[in-house]
Amino acid sequence: ALRQVFQAGDIMEIAPRKNEEFRAVEHMMLQLVRRSSPSDRSGAVASLLGRGLKHGGHVIRKATVLVFD
Repeated sequence: ALRQVFQAGDIMEIAPRKNEEFRAVEHMMLQLVRRSSPSDRSGAVASLLGRGLKHGGHVIRKATVLVFD
């Protein structure tokens, strides 16, 4: 139901996945974490702690993430 409200109001979630590029405009880094495998990219998103929101191309709330060192 919440997704329908978001769609009706032109609100999009910001939910980066593991190893996606860290973008300071859309993401807020809470902590650096060690890479646990060779496929983990330094400076990329390690995990998502809280989703962010965008409205009409403007960031309302940044996604809170952990970032690989």
